[in-house]
Amino acid sequence: MHNIVIGHSLYPPHILGGAEISTKILAECMSKHLKVNVLTVGDQRDAIVRETQNEVSIVRLPAKNIFWYGDKDKQSNFNIRRWHVQDIYANYYYKQIRNELERINPTLIHTQKIAGFSLAVWKAAHDLKIPIVHTLRDYSLLYPRYYRLPAIYFTKYVNAVIGLSQYTLDEHLASKMFTNSAKYVVPNAIKGIATPKNKVRHGEPLIVGYFGRLAEDKGVSFLIEAIKGLPDTIVKELRIYGEGPFGEQLIKEAIGDKRIIFAGKKKELEVQIAMADVDITVVPSKWNEPFGRVIIESYEVGTPVIASNIGGIPEVILDKSYLVDVGQPEAIQKALYEYYHLDENKKETLREICLEHSNSFSEENLIKRQLEIYDLVLKESNHVNR
Repeated sequence: MHNIVIGHSLYPPHILGGAEISTKILAECMSKHLKVNVLTVGDQRDAIVRETQNEVSIVRLPAKNIFWYGDKDKQSNFNIRRWHVQDIYANYYYKQIRNELERINPTLIHTQKIAGFSLAVWKAAHDLKIPIVHTLRDYSLLYPRYYRLPAIYFTKYVNAVIGLSQYTLDEHLASKMFTNSAKYVVPNAIKGIATPKNKVRHGEPLIVGYFGRLAEDKGVSFLIEAIKGLPDTIVKELRIYGEGPFGEQLIKEAIGDKRIIFAGKKKELEVQIAMADVDITVVPSKWNEPFGRVIIESYEVGTPVIASNIGGIPEVILDKSYLVDVGQPEAIQKALYEYYHLDENKKETLREICLEHSNSFSEENLIKRQLEIYDLVLKESNHVNR
């Protein structure tokens, strides 16, 4: 059995967004076939913490930068810039990561987000002749711009790069990254733990859902504006699940409309139950979502989605007619209005299509594709090292 390391900035219970959930699913899926070790950065300042979750061995390195990555939403812009400068290449992480890799002796390392480790994680693996696979879960290699040039240099050590969408992969390749790497697209897998809805609601005003971080680039302001402009005969409630640095501002924007409910951050099962209970989910992002995890999670419980036509979203949405122009409340209103006026049979058919489409993002598909890539990387690496 191969022994692999999965490296990611954070690991549950520390969760900033979908990347942490997806990395946990990846680790636990692969642990059915491989010995999986997760390397991450914990919130402690000194000792290394070791633990096991669901047969996955976890190593939490101490946070040595000016703040722990999980606390970034609480920091000033000045401190964030200082943090990024130190995160370009941290020699103390090179030493710690190299020590852990020597102890674990993995067949390969599969990195995800490396913010917090610095680019030293790739150098440490390369120096030990450990093949590297990297999944692009965001654009942190591209921004801030002063990080980009050193990142381009260090990507030469990566044997294979995986985009969650073709869009995300192309954005990095356009910046001359991963020129020596094999290239793949592998979408996230979704792990459903809630019971899908078995019937649509019809003949009543809509219950609309938003699920995600309350950050300015998520476009929730546009959704709130859209809902405030629709009568209560069309929309009964907008339920907003999540938390983040833009939360207080959004609460102010919602003043005057009691239909807009801020439900806070919930556990994974509670979120999926809530997704099944709304009539439709809206993903109003104004940034280039690498994938759009919430879309598939909604489909998995039979809930259709209206989403911004941006980033990797068009690659996962099942019906392009449910894509809307970015930053246009009127486009969201039009899409909600059209869904409300569908007859019951069409809504029921859409529910069934959502459930069927979500099957494409199964754990089984993820495991099969990742094992194929690992095998190809190892064969190529063995050939080169002969």
